[in-house]
Amino acid sequence: MMYQNVLKNLGCSPEEIDVYTTLLRLGTQPASIVARNLDKKRTTVRVYLEHLTKEGFARFNWKGTTQYFTAEKPEEILKNLHHNKVKASERWDENIRAFSAILPELTSIVRQDVNVPKVTYYEGIQDLKRMYIDTLQSKTEILCLSSFADLLDLFGKQYDQWYVKKRIKSGIFLRYIAKDTPLERQEIKKDKKYLRQSRHLPAKLFDISNEINIYDGKVSIITLKNEKIGVLIESKEIYHSMKVMFEILWKTASAAKKLK
Repeated sequence: MMYQNVLKNLGCSPEEIDVYTTLLRLGTQPASIVARNLDKKRTTVRVYLEHLTKEGFARFNWKGTTQYFTAEKPEEILKNLHHNKVKASERWDENIRAFSAILPELTSIVRQDVNVPKVTYYEGIQDLKRMYIDTLQSKTEILCLSSFADLLDLFGKQYDQWYVKKRIKSGIFLRYIAKDTPLERQEIKKDKKYLRQSRHLPAKLFDISNEINIYDGKVSIITLKNEKIGVLIESKEIYHSMKVMFEILWKTASAAKKLK
């Protein structure tokens, strides 16, 4: 099995590789089910799952009081390898080439659950950046509600500029609703350059400190202040409902602009 050597070079132990591939085969499961399939202690498997989550090979969400884990799709791991490449490195390039070669082998293991709604929980700056990377694969425009000042405080101007350049390069158009502030009024002047259209709502009415992105059948919600958490919802019904609500706000923002 060629994938074992490749995953080992990416920092996974043999035990973590077994846990990852088992999770690929089983789909979303609690640690107890994964442990049962591997004939290992649940507490031991949980340690492996937590490390895989930290390294971007798995995700988790809560259903009631039970924590469920999902193996990251092999193609998503490959995308993250490309996006996390900071500078030219022969070793990193080799890792990318090697992982590309094992992609069919890993993909063949993946359990195919069709049309199953998914909710994934993210925590910490690096996890939240992974959520933004997912939007760069969108096949639809992105509908965004956000607070630019809070976003800059959390991620910094350099990361925001990196993301905008990637989005523009991918040809993904953005419609953006924000509260009316001096900073946002300056930003709206860049709309054409940044492949977007912005509208504002009165700051007192639209006093939010998170970001909501609606795109490609998904809804992502990211807190931009103290909590630093995110939720990604993959649901046709919720996606449709959020689009409807966005369009109502979009028309309201347009009307508010005319009244100024």
